[in-house]
Amino acid sequence: MEKLEELARQPSANAAGLRLALGNLSGVLKTLGFENLRPGQDEAIFNLFLGLDTLLLLPTGSGKSAVYIIPTLCMGYRTLIFSPLIALMKNQVEVLWRYGLKAGVINSSQGTAENAMMYSEWESGALNFLFVAPERLQDVKFWELMSRMPPDMLVVDEAHVASAWSDSFRPDYKKIGDMVSVLKPKSVLALTATATPEVEEDVRHILHIEEAKRVLYLPQRNNLHLSSEDFRSDGQIYQAIAAIEGQSICYCATVKRVNELYASMGGSIKGGATCYTGKMTPAERDAAQNAFMCGDVNCVFATNAFGLGIDRSCIRGIVHADAPASLDALSQEQGRAGRDGLDAYCTAFFSDKAYGTQLYFIDVRYPEAEIVRRVYAYLKTHADKAGIVKMTIEQIAGAVGERSDGAGAAMSILANFKVLDRSKDSDSVHNVRFVKPHLQEEYARFVPAIEKIGFKNDRGFWEFDVTALAEALSLKPKKVADSLKDLSTNGYIQWTAPFRGKISRIVGNVDLVDFDYLARRRELSIKRLGILWKYHRVPDESKHDFISEYFRNGTA
Repeated sequence: MEKLEELARQPSANAAGLRLALGNLSGVLKTLGFENLRPGQDEAIFNLFLGLDTLLLLPTGSGKSAVYIIPTLCMGYRTLIFSPLIALMKNQVEVLWRYGLKAGVINSSQGTAENAMMYSEWESGALNFLFVAPERLQDVKFWELMSRMPPDMLVVDEAHVASAWSDSFRPDYKKIGDMVSVLKPKSVLALTATATPEVEEDVRHILHIEEAKRVLYLPQRNNLHLSSEDFRSDGQIYQAIAAIEGQSICYCATVKRVNELYASMGGSIKGGATCYTGKMTPAERDAAQNAFMCGDVNCVFATNAFGLGIDRSCIRGIVHADAPASLDALSQEQGRAGRDGLDAYCTAFFSDKAYGTQLYFIDVRYPEAEIVRRVYAYLKTHADKAGIVKMTIEQIAGAVGERSDGAGAAMSILANFKVLDRSKDSDSVHNVRFVKPHLQEEYARFVPAIEKIGFKNDRGFWEFDVTALAEALSLKPKKVADSLKDLSTNGYIQWTAPFRGKISRIVGNVDLVDFDYLARRRELSIKRLGILWKYHRVPDESKHDFISEYFRNGTA
């Protein structure tokens, strides 16, 4: 494993860059319609002018995006922004378009042609801003593109998510640090509205920016009226929502709870209501979000999947039907209210059931070492000679006697510690066995191409990526897939359709997993949950002070 000192970026101020940026600053501010820089923005922006990595903690609604927009324009940079959610990317790129800026996005919601156009525009220099999810780092083509045309500045938006999710559910966050070390951008910016000193340390380590300058601007938002109550009945939740004059969000801990509350009281909400969960289809989520953003409904019942990228200044209240996982999460979600500076009301309900739900989520995120080892042993037993396992999470869970979410977390942990490689797009991996040769040159050339790019498994089938084969043959992937089907139908090959789950390749031993680290992370999650319950017991008039102390010093 590489030593930390070899990965660490050394700060070195760039005076020439500062002079260039200052010369362009007034014109850029005029283009953006800004009279001046806000508190918090100014120090971070000048750090980036100097080429210094920066970790910025700035409240929601305080203009975090300006902190990477202004240096990009002042210094003629190309900036790569990692963002956790498609909805957030969409919102951010639309903001840039409104300013007439050259911005693009690559994500799974777009077609292949649209993403390919973004690749081309980045390489040609037509884009100043490109938004992607961390999972894009699984794509070899993306790595190759960034290696040819590396970003000048790399930005991680909502950086606290790297600490909260990278251990199990979003391990690709840890690959961002690999990109920082390999491509060495001129500066790295990590943005968040909430980060305790412990989370900050984690983010620095994950992104390999241990020497980043810290900029902290956390003024109290006294227009938010904070309160909490012991939960007794759903009637309290309805009354809390009904008392809000204007739009509100009601957060629930589970999809089941969202559906229950929406079904029981959604029809009675003044101004109408909708719901939003990660289990809904993309079209359903878009419809719900658009209805809320356009003001067609007054309330949305949602899991925490709803919120990042919800840039609506007139939200008048946030109701937590179930207390969330931490004060970090509560503060982040409450911060979506009252961004216009007017009064907004934030009420959170606490119960033993909510506490138990969050403990369950912690147990799922950090499964016991024995479960991780059992999942690994099963994969090892069922891998082919190339170390590849083609089984769904549900199949693996059933085989080892665990719930799907627990087995999935174990798989993610194994991937995080580089025991598994789960980056291959299984939809494009085909299997063929040659039965007889084809006389036509158009089809005959498939054989040497497949043998060159694929490998032969223990069943005598050649496995290969259809996209790679298409490139080798100068054909489109769909044309290649259709040709394979025709060859199979006519008896020239035996062909099996792509495996529809996520392919796993064993690349290391389970001993690579740092179980002590995972145990410490689990205990930290439990500690944060306890601090949130302590917040509940603080008088409402003292809640702002409690939150400020927590984020400044990590204690409360």
